[in-house]
Amino acid sequence: MDLLDYLQFGCNLTYLSDLTYTNISTWKFVISAIVPDEFPLKDWNEAVHYLCREKVEFDSATRAKEYLLNYKQQKST
Repeated sequence: MDLLDYLQFGCNLTYLSDLTYTNISTWKFVISAIVPDEFPLKDWNEAVHYLCREKVEFDSATRAKEYLLNYKQQKST
């Protein structure tokens, strides 16, 4: 199971795409309980790209996790 699948399961969602529509605090809660080394860096970078819609690459799982936990969604006008 990769990180995005784990988040889908942890948030109790039927579809992976529902992660982008769920409340951010829900997936942040699941992420906060994950030890960064439980998933490869590739999964963390993929999660940042998918959840934040940003093409950012991190050099450690810990940094990617911190980024996700501190992420604030931009309001579109």
